Amino acid sequence: MRTSLNELVEIEKYVLKKYSGAEKILFEAKLLLDGELRRKVFLQKKIYHLLNLFYRKELKNQARDVYETLMINPEFQKEIKGIFKQE
Repeated sequence: MRTSLNELVEIEKYVLKKYSGAEKILFEAKLLLDGELRRKVFLQKKIYHLLNLFYRKELKNQARDVYETLMINPEFQKEIKGIFKQE
């Protein structure tokens, strides 16, 4: 179990680009020699990509909810019109 945790930490550091130059080269050498490690790194990158997409979608939904809430508020609409009123 401990080996798996250590390996996961190494993969995280690599995927998140937290390795120094020498550490990165050493890890990439391990990747060349270990197909299973390559697969784990590939899967970890995919997971991060999917989480990023999910977070972006959630953020868009939150922004839309705030916009819709504000736009039904007559006081807010009056404020906005006042800001952009032509003089």
